[in-house]
Amino acid sequence: MAGLVVLILVICVLLLAEMARLLLVRRRLVRRTDVFRCKVRVTRGSVPHFSHRWPLRAGRAEWKHDVLLLHHGLGLGTAHPVAVRFAEDAIEPVQPVSPLRMGSGAVMLRLRLDDDAVIAVASSPRAWEMLAGPFIAIAAQGLSPTSPSGGPDRPWG
Repeated sequence: MAGLVVLILVICVLLLAEMARLLLVRRRLVRRTDVFRCKVRVTRGSVPHFSHRWPLRAGRAEWKHDVLLLHHGLGLGTAHPVAVRFAEDAIEPVQPVSPLRMGSGAVMLRLRLDDDAVIAVASSPRAWEMLAGPFIAIAAQGLSPTSPSGGPDRPWG
């Protein structure tokens, strides 16, 4: 009986240690300046681990050259690299915003992947430069979404 109690205590301590590790990993990731909050859905083709619908929970993403590293899951402990060929178009407002739950003024960028699949990555308007990553010249054809005029071709308001 005492052995069973010790075993249960050891399991509890190991679970607590793993939870603390996951929280530490998440905190480090969220505090980095090159990581942004986003949601990703597949618009053409198929991409492992991603759906054609917007996910309920937002993940985090960061650019490593032309690879978008998408973090999601419990404690943001899972990372999926997505090799991007080019940005399909400029950053645009997300329509409709309500099912996305990314706040008012959410923006989206469609990315063509190396295997010809297309994903849509949505983020807050404050993160539009990080969203564009290495494709900033193409994605930001107008002015920033936070500018008063919204740019010559992009009515953001």
